[in-house]
Amino acid sequence: MKESNLKNNLLKRNNILSLMKKHSIKRINSEALISLEKGIKEIIEEIIEEAKENKIIHGRKTLNKEDIEKALKKEEENLEI
Repeated sequence: MKESNLKNNLLKRNNILSLMKKHSIKRINSEALISLEKGIKEIIEEIIEEAKENKIIHGRKTLNKEDIEKALKKEEENLEI
């Protein structure tokens, strides 16, 4: 993925930096920030795929809140392992 594409992520770089400042991180290396953005994007893509599978299993065309919540729970379980 090109670095320019990362600027269009779901979470804007400024939002990520703001969250980090809330957690007392004042500085971050640009390469570390790019890695963080890529990691966040991969996690979001996994959640979307899982939610899409839930939607298909239930025979719906519309993605519901329950699909996302179920996918988030599964992703959380995967991260705990």
